[in-house]
Amino acid sequence: MKTNFCSFLVSTQHKSDRVKLSVSQTNVLVSFFKNNPKPTYEERERLGSQINLSADKIKNWFQNKRAKLKIDAKDDEFWNSKRQTKITQILKTKVYPGCNNFFQPRDFDV
Repeated sequence: MKTNFCSFLVSTQHKSDRVKLSVSQTNVLVSFFKNNPKPTYEERERLGSQINLSADKIKNWFQNKRAKLKIDAKDDEFWNSKRQTKITQILKTKVYPGCNNFFQPRDFDV
């Protein structure tokens, strides 16, 4: 597979433009995020001057954080439903093998 040297230089240069946030910068952003996950432009400007980042970098951090939380919530929901299904299957087959309809809703005459 041939690699174009110029495209290699461009791709490595692009990655070097990334900013690695310090622990203190991240702590400030996380703390602010807990109170306000969608800061206004003015709030981002104020945060930027406080932690020495541009408003655009801060905007991007907040967008990524919200997206990650959304993905994590979907993952949690998926795994919780898988776990619940597995527990139900175990109860049906091992604890109450003769009661496969044990977990079905029933009407009771009172």
